[in-house]
Amino acid sequence: MRGEEAEARQCAAAAAAAYPPCPKPRIALGSLLVRKDRFRAALRHFEVAMAAAEAEDGDDAWEARCNGALAVIRLLQRYGTSPTPLAVATLWLQRAIAAAPEDARLLTLQEEAEALRRIEGT
Repeated sequence: MRGEEAEARQCAAAAAAAYPPCPKPRIALGSLLVRKDRFRAALRHFEVAMAAAEAEDGDDAWEARCNGALAVIRLLQRYGTSPTPLAVATLWLQRAIAAAPEDARLLTLQEEAEALRRIEGT
C-alpha cells in the first residue's frame, strides 16, 4: 500500500507538471497528502486547484473548496495556525454547502469552523 501511494503521488505530480491549468491532479495530490496528515502541503495544492477551477465553478472547484477548508480547520485544530485564515476557509465552506446543503460531512466541518471562530473570538 505504501508503494502504491507514493506511485500515485508521483503520477499526480507528473500530471500537474504536464498540464498546470487542470485542477484534478492538484486535488489528487492534496487528497493524498491529507491522508498523510500533511495539511499545509495539501492546502497549497487545493489553493492552486481552486484558482484553476474558479472560472468554471464546477465539481473541481467544489472539491477543492471542501478539501481546502478541511486542511485549514485541521491545521488550526492541531497547531493553532494556518497560512490561510479561518475566515477564508469559512467562505470556501459556505460556497460548498450552498451547492450541497444536505452534506453531513460539510455541516460537521462547519460546526468545527464555528467552534474555532468562537475560540479566536471572531
